[in-house]
Amino acid sequence: MIRLVVLLVALSGLAAPATLFATHFRQGEIRWRVPDPTNAPLTVEFEVRVAWRSSFIDTVTLNFGDGGSIAFPPGTSAGGGTDTAGNPYSIIEYTTTHTYASASMFTAYFSSCCRMSSLVNAADDAFRVESRVDLSSGNTFPPLTVAAPMIPMQIGGYRSLLLPTLDGDGVPVTCRFATAMEMGDSTTLNPPQIPSGQFLTLSITTSPPGCLLTWNTAPAVAGQSYAVQVVVESTN
Repeated sequence: MIRLVVLLVALSGLAAPATLFATHFRQGEIRWRVPDPTNAPLTVEFEVRVAWRSSFIDTVTLNFGDGGSIAFPPGTSAGGGTDTAGNPYSIIEYTTTHTYASASMFTAYFSSCCRMSSLVNAADDAFRVESRVDLSSGNTFPPLTVAAPMIPMQIGGYRSLLLPTLDGDGVPVTCRFATAMEMGDSTTLNPPQIPSGQFLTLSITTSPPGCLLTWNTAPAVAGQSYAVQVVVESTN
């Protein structure tokens, strides 16, 4: 199974300049589970979480991967925050259930436009968020991780961020950067690259288990922001 996690990394210094983050998409993820694997093994509960610019709360259409879809009504607030440049964002949660016709593999996803105009590697790009729903081998959960919608990294050296990982079925989890197709726009550069050539790297840790993002921000400019999209995969 795979699950994509969309992150935003904002580089900051001691006095980062304010940045206007136009357009509205900030972060997205799809979580799912099979609530009753004994009596209803094909019924899946979905939880979609999206961070929007607070002044533009949008909605999404979740495609279940079998030809069905749901256009969510306005969702429920699940919190929010303010990025390092002082721009507020809101996290909205949408939930639904769907029953599949067979114990197969399906890719649930939503996609639209647009990412932030100020992103160095994905300005105004379309976005796509997906999770592979694999019901063929008794799976009841996808791999999970947790990350804030906006992640500050200070410039001037090597910086790391651990994304903790867990699979509810108890199997090992790996991670990688998403492809352009998985991100929804062929022009998006992932992993992002600071103009001088410093790439964000991704490694797997076992103690504690998770995905470790590491970036040499020494040549970076305070106030820059980058889109990052990570795929978290379980080995089954």
